[in-house]
Amino acid sequence: MQFKFLFFSLLTLILMGQGCTSIRVVKPLPKGDMNIGLNAGGPLIEFGGTPIFVPLSAFYTAYGVSDKFTLTGGLHTTSLAFKNLQLDAGLLYGVRDSEGWIPGLSLSAMANFTYGFSEGESRLGPQADFHLFWESGEKSLVYAGSSFYMDLYPNASQPAHRFKSIWPTINLGYNRGNEKWNFGIEYKILAPGRDNRDGVIDFIEILPGMTSGLYFNVSRKL
Repeated sequence: MQFKFLFFSLLTLILMGQGCTSIRVVKPLPKGDMNIGLNAGGPLIEFGGTPIFVPLSAFYTAYGVSDKFTLTGGLHTTSLAFKNLQLDAGLLYGVRDSEGWIPGLSLSAMANFTYGFSEGESRLGPQADFHLFWESGEKSLVYAGSSFYMDLYPNASQPAHRFKSIWPTINLGYNRGNEKWNFGIEYKILAPGRDNRDGVIDFIEILPGMTSGLYFNVSRKL
């Protein structure tokens, strides 16, 4: 019962924009390529005195519209288990490829939609990302960047002081793959500057106001 209450409280905070998924695509897919994948991970917390990461999960797909643009979409399975339908759709644009030590750059925009079956309430939140990336051959990619989630709170029942809150994250990750499979690990700093010490959940912070998150990603080219 204690775990269920803690997990539900954490999920509520995540849906409010704290960051519940890894960066799925950093570099645009080649035109016509399509990937399906699974990502899992979440904030690092202490539960019963033990550090753990919360296994929030989602299935997703990505499609290369052109060599510069990639469409993405996802279904968040952990949210679904707690009677919340959470979907996302996004578009990534590759500004430039990496050349040696000069990083590549990509920009993306995403819409996140959540509907709670129990309360009958919905929430829509846009998100914007930018990432620098460095490639080592065709198999390895290191990236760093940031995401900005805006919680619009379309329902009048939501607290007025939370309207149009913007939650940033700092993302650091590594991807490695081959012609068919790609594996990734990502570390996030969630909502830097926000004080989570007085909440129900005991977040692990590397510094005050810097909550950590750990995420894993696997995808396959179709």
